[in-house]
Amino acid sequence: MRRLGSHIIPRLVGFEERLTEETKSPLSIQSDPRFMLAIGDVFQFYSAQLQSHAATAASFAVVFLALLTIKPAGVILTILWLFGVVTVVTGISFTLLRLFIYGAHSSTILWSTWSDVSKFEKQMVGMLPQTQVGYYANWYFINRILKEKRFRVPLCWIFNDKAHPRKSALAILWFALFGAATILVFVSPYFP
Repeated sequence: MRRLGSHIIPRLVGFEERLTEETKSPLSIQSDPRFMLAIGDVFQFYSAQLQSHAATAASFAVVFLALLTIKPAGVILTILWLFGVVTVVTGISFTLLRLFIYGAHSSTILWSTWSDVSKFEKQMVGMLPQTQVGYYANWYFINRILKEKRFRVPLCWIFNDKAHPRKSALAILWFALFGAATILVFVSPYFP
């Protein structure tokens, strides 16, 4: 009786036999077939993350538009409504920042050079091949993309050293939006 997935085992055994001693040792990333296969795996992961974050941003946008159609009555309901609107806008911002991160990581895979990757061979010894690709993509994002001068706001204020949006930046955004929305709703003559 044949087990489910047993057709994969011979391929993996054959793949392991094709690896030479040179590629088993951490001498050259360029000649390591595991690293080359990992590039495709990581690229598919980034693609899935881009799709899921785009769907999340679209969902937040629908919720935001639905909240805009509600006209709360009374001060307490208005404050709760503002809380919901600002939280959804902060969620949209966080999701768009994640889209930026995964898009940048994907572009790293597409536009990198072997000379950049080979600088990290000693640091990536013992890492799984997918981790090696992710390590390099993260380094490229932090040291190349975040330090570009074409952005008016220094992006290193927004992203931490692990290439995630800083919680403090999101908190500042939330409070700034809540303050602005509160002033707009309660002080502005355009809102009755």
